[in-house]
Amino acid sequence: MASNQDHEIAELKRELEATKVKYQQFAYIVSHDLTAPLRSIEGFSELILSRNGDSFDPKTKEFFGYVTDSANEMKTMLSDLLAHSRLMSRPFEFSEIDLKDTCENAIKRIENDSEQSIECIEATNLPTVVGDREKLEEVFFHVLRNAHMYRVPDRDPEIRIESKQTESHWVIEVSDNGMGIPDRLNDRVFQPFRRTVNPKNYPGAGMGLANAEQILSRHRGKIWFNSIEQVGSTFCFSIAKDLAAEHGSS
Repeated sequence: MASNQDHEIAELKRELEATKVKYQQFAYIVSHDLTAPLRSIEGFSELILSRNGDSFDPKTKEFFGYVTDSANEMKTMLSDLLAHSRLMSRPFEFSEIDLKDTCENAIKRIENDSEQSIECIEATNLPTVVGDREKLEEVFFHVLRNAHMYRVPDRDPEIRIESKQTESHWVIEVSDNGMGIPDRLNDRVFQPFRRTVNPKNYPGAGMGLANAEQILSRHRGKIWFNSIEQVGSTFCFSIAKDLAAEHGSS
């Protein structure tokens, strides 16, 4: 007879599989059903402007600009939702990984996206941990991209990455000297689609740190921050040390 623990493990596996199926269904809805109306809005707006734009007054053209901007913003949100569903529907694969390599891969992705070299990042003493390589790279990518993106224009950017440890967790700290986050917006930081900056000036839909929070919860860790407006921010995230025993890694 199976033990209570075996029964609980089997039940957890069934729940995880059901969650995976829901994510896959959600991804299809996002990528197909919800984007089709947006394509129609965008297409017909362009058609109307091409046929009748010369006869429109400036205010009418401005209104059509709002329609196009809103459609593009919604497309970005749906794209980020789709990326989130794909990320979280794939099973977590735990193995021994060097966080230094994981961090460097994230930096290369940021450089490719921004088409510029990032010389302002200094990383020291990043440990080897047990975790999902792809998903922890996502955490580094979103935290470092924010630190790079939200810099003060007339200040040379500085980003420092350090590791510390407690009895049970590795803690990674990412500090910057950027624009910081106003206290009144602190509760938005990890909420999906709740931006702390004007979305017209910065790309993305506000899903990155929400993704990071979910990824780290699967590593029995968390993410938090301290920030002073116009001085800088420090984002910290933790990864449990005993995941090797839990997932059979050596």
